[in-house]
Amino acid sequence: SPMTAAIEMLQEPVDNKFTLLNSYYEQTTECMRYLKDTYGLSKVCAMYLPTDFGFEISNATKAEAEGMGLTFVSETTHRPDDQDFVGAVQKLRADGCEIVTMALGVRAGITVVGTAKQLGWADVKFLATSAGFLEAVAAVPGGVTDGLYAAAGWVDLLARRDDPAP
Repeated sequence: SPMTAAIEMLQEPVDNKFTLLNSYYEQTTECMRYLKDTYGLSKVCAMYLPTDFGFEISNATKAEAEGMGLTFVSETTHRPDDQDFVGAVQKLRADGCEIVTMALGVRAGITVVGTAKQLGWADVKFLATSAGFLEAVAAVPGGVTDGLYAAAGWVDLLARRDDPAP
């Protein structure tokens, strides 16, 4: 029972696997649909590390955009040790991105959203998967992560702290 939502977990044979989450692919597409329907957005882009995880997010973004009435516009790729995202954010902004799916590390994702804010780019929605769905990300001081959405197969425990079941 690996702790992953990788799409490979859903490949045959599945009878020897136990998974609790829908795939990163599905998380990405469902949140893209949510952002499109909720905010009337139409242009989607991707930022990712060139890894299996990154390619899953990129592939989901590209393959599913048209079917849900979105236009795939642009993408940027990154190294795991990247810390400066000014150029990438400026490129995606210039390309007209309204939704940016991300397959980056948690720290990098926070940095990207903060960089966009510092550059005055507020009319964009960033999207992470369950890999970036952490209480600590939502609690970054100063509202840095406002505008960062995460799709996951569970509801955060902090949000349910008054419910006796958790």
